[in-house]
Amino acid sequence: MQRTKVLICGSTGFIGRNLVKKLIKREDLQIYGTHFKRPGLEIKGFRSLFCDLTDAQSVEQVTKDKDIVIQAAASTSGSKDIVERPYIHVTDNAVMNSHLLRSSYN
Repeated sequence: MQRTKVLICGSTGFIGRNLVKKLIKREDLQIYGTHFKRPGLEIKGFRSLFCDLTDAQSVEQVTKDKDIVIQAAASTSGSKDIVERPYIHVTDNAVMNSHLLRSSYN
């Protein structure tokens, strides 16, 4: 049986980690996930991939041959920054999303 390859970007964050834990139970899926600042998850059957999602070449490498890409990664900081200076993360997040969309389209 050919397993569907799923990449979860931001697999060490709250949403990504919970997606990994849920989807890893499915035998029809092979789950991969990206990590950057935190160590990758160590879960049986899961493949953790180091990736700087702001780097186009890194994104091309991790999305290559994947059937599904889920974007759960974000550049973020504490709630005080989000309230007082929400613009500080806009560029990195826009770049990440742009690279992932372009790479997934090809």
